[in-house]
Amino acid sequence: MKDAAIAITTLSRSMHETPFLRTRRIQAFNALNTGFEQAMYLPTELPLARTVGVEADMRYRNEDSGSQPCIFDEFGAMETGGIDAAHTALFEKYVGTLLDASESAGALRHTAFLTQGFFLYVPPGIQLAAPIELDLTNVHPWAATHVVIVVGKGAKASFFEHLRSDREHDSSGYTGVWSHVVEIFAEDESDCTFTSLQAVDPGVETWLQQRTRVGSGATCTVRTVTLGGKSVEQVFQSDIVGHHGTSTLEWVFYAKGMEKQKLSAMNKFHAASGAGEITMKGIAEQKAHIACDGKINIGLKGGGTDTYLTQEVLMLDSSAKVDAVPGLEIKTNDVKASHSATVARLTEEDLFYFGARGIPSADARHLFIRGFLGDVTERISEEQLQEAVLDAIEAKMRRA
Repeated sequence: MKDAAIAITTLSRSMHETPFLRTRRIQAFNALNTGFEQAMYLPTELPLARTVGVEADMRYRNEDSGSQPCIFDEFGAMETGGIDAAHTALFEKYVGTLLDASESAGALRHTAFLTQGFFLYVPPGIQLAAPIELDLTNVHPWAATHVVIVVGKGAKASFFEHLRSDREHDSSGYTGVWSHVVEIFAEDESDCTFTSLQAVDPGVETWLQQRTRVGSGATCTVRTVTLGGKSVEQVFQSDIVGHHGTSTLEWVFYAKGMEKQKLSAMNKFHAASGAGEITMKGIAEQKAHIACDGKINIGLKGGGTDTYLTQEVLMLDSSAKVDAVPGLEIKTNDVKASHSATVARLTEEDLFYFGARGIPSADARHLFIRGFLGDVTERISEEQLQEAVLDAIEAKMRRA
């Protein structure tokens, strides 16, 4: 652990982090060192420069992008004046407020060994005509990446992130660990859409957190596509803190082989007249195991809320395993809240139906996958981004 302490200090300096970030990192490491080091994987090899480990590409495809007073920058540029002091203070106001580093060993590990981060800020009233795209490709055994998105009051913006890895497999198929956190702040009266495509190598162990805070009259729509990884532990939590706030999650997931996915989603309503839905839709193939928990939590001040939860999972093989657990926690009256969970199995009779019409079994399975997941992906309005998601699903379908 002493070597790890030296490594994270070296990494922090190479990233030119502000004292604020360096202090958070060291505090998290000290807490991790006192009680969690035996409980989980800790990186033994760290990339010691922010240009090594994760290759990043950020784009905004709009001819008028130069006139938009938005901030798109890396955490590491702050100490060296990559963004001015006022913007740095704005960043430090938001980062880490939705995911408290002390809430779990995974959060402590993520904060202590962070390797790269991005701050995306859309000022009040700005209407972006095209999505901001962020491609992250991991080429290192360990990566911890963090994205902070703030959509100011009355602003409108959409974002698309694509997580992938580019590493050779060892004899066991293991290709490393990736810890990734997204914090999204939809301020009052704003409209934010965030799409995440996670298509890492099948040997990667992933720990993913998506947290949103939705203000009064704001709308936040998150579309998540979870495809890759030997194991996936992923949590979505939205705190609707303003009245008439709307939080919608559309989550597509697909596991095959021996993959394991542990997924959790919750909309938590703290204020009156909230709205939104959670839709979790996925496929388990071969010997994959998916555990998906969905929950709606309506607090004492959440009267007038109208929301629901839907879980649908399809098992393509009898050897696959699915646990779908819906839940409601309601602490007030005058609300509309409901949930449903369906787990279906592809049967030999289903395949026989296709075979009788000249469609081979493998092609029939692919038709089931496309049809089952397609209705959610079709809601992505940008054609180019929709194609990226469909291509990733196709690639996984055809993987042995």
